[in-house]
Amino acid sequence: MNDLKVRPNLTGKKISGSLEAHLNGFRYTTSNKSDYLDILYRNVKHGFFQPCDNEMIILIHLHLHRPIMVGKKKSNDI
Repeated sequence: MNDLKVRPNLTGKKISGSLEAHLNGFRYTTSNKSDYLDILYRNVKHGFFQPCDNEMIILIHLHLHRPIMVGKKKSNDI
């Protein structure tokens, strides 16, 4: 997927990136390739996907078992 934004922000600024699905989890990489976020499948408690039916935004929401560090804050929801 191209031109994706993750919330909460990794660096404090809104930077686009890409989401990749691997065998053991997701990897979100920013467009400048300097920052990345790994989310393991075993840590995902609930996942929601909303396709873009006549909308501009595709929604992918992950609720985690254990919080992870996103930037400088712990987050249960990505």
